[in-house]
Amino acid sequence: METLEDRKMSSSAMKGLREQDLALSQERFAHLLGVTLGTVSRWERSEGHPDEAMEQKILRLRRIARALSAVMDPKSVAEWLQAPLAQFDGNPPRDLLSSRFSTSYLERFIDQWLSGRPLLT
Repeated sequence: METLEDRKMSSSAMKGLREQDLALSQERFAHLLGVTLGTVSRWERSEGHPDEAMEQKILRLRRIARALSAVMDPKSVAEWLQAPLAQFDGNPPRDLLSSRFSTSYLERFIDQWLSGRPLLT
């Protein structure tokens, strides 16, 4: 049975997401998540841990980054997540990571985009 601890992202996994999956500095990763540089630094040094809502946002970010990695290099994934897009009413996709519903919409959009099907509007 999965426990809450099994769903926690370790400091090394978070650093891997930032460095390998997104190719971001701590500062840019902090901006993407809407937290301070010091907060990201503490998380990566295991001197603190994100609250549950932020933890879920980071896990959603990892899922999205990995889905996009099929067609983009890590730097492009990070740029795409932060760019305002018409498909999301001029908002950047990162703004959709805050809720499970919005992330599901984003995942469906990516799936349709990758499969060549007409995009959601």
